[in-house]
Amino acid sequence: MKKTILLCAMAIAALGAQAQGKGNQPKRGTFSFTPQVGVTWAKQTNVAAYKYTEAAGFSATGYEPDARYNAGFTGGLEVAYQATTDWAFSLGLFYTQAGSKYKDFEEKIFAEGQQAAESQQLPTLVTGHAFTNQHHTFGYITVPVMAHYYVAQGFAIKAGVELGFLTTAKRKWDQTEFTVNNETNVTTYGKPQSCEMDLKDEAKSVMLALPVGVSYEYEQVVLDARYHFPLTKAMETIDTRNRLFTLTVGYRF
Repeated sequence: MKKTILLCAMAIAALGAQAQGKGNQPKRGTFSFTPQVGVTWAKQTNVAAYKYTEAAGFSATGYEPDARYNAGFTGGLEVAYQATTDWAFSLGLFYTQAGSKYKDFEEKIFAEGQQAAESQQLPTLVTGHAFTNQHHTFGYITVPVMAHYYVAQGFAIKAGVELGFLTTAKRKWDQTEFTVNNETNVTTYGKPQSCEMDLKDEAKSVMLALPVGVSYEYEQVVLDARYHFPLTKAMETIDTRNRLFTLTVGYRF
């Protein structure tokens, strides 16, 4: 996923280098408004997928598959002031999704006394749960304040600071019960059930990040790629942070 973002940034840079003079950069001392929509690629660190245990129900202990990047949505409006020929400053208001997705896994359940300690023989029938499509989706209202430096006509590098205010935090997954017959090696699966858990009480209500990126404008169409360096945790009790890339397209008025 990092390679994809890097390639996008390199493509924007190449366009800027090859198309000097073709952009339509705002004039000095003017304001502009750019509505934008795009995609996010996000992953949260140090957060385990839920594991099922007979005694405790669902917990996040004992199993931690690799978190993977999850695609999401971002969209909003950015207002910019062109202070000089080379410098502009902007204030934005966006809705941005972050989170993670997890590798599918199965959890076998042995009832008490089901597995003999001496013989170490597996019972004939073993039940369990299969977990698929497990992912976090965190929604934020984000307010980025950015400085833009134009290195060529229409091509800018940018950096700033961003506040995010949590709106939603959910964990969703599909769960299927199964039975394994160890004599016939046949596994029988039940009907999948869609499950959902609200994590808003466990998540931090405010996040802080440092967005950096590049953009290229041609005929008032703006392509923008950013990485948002996380400065704060995403959860209250777990040291997890949102790794977040955004890629947007906008039209400047």
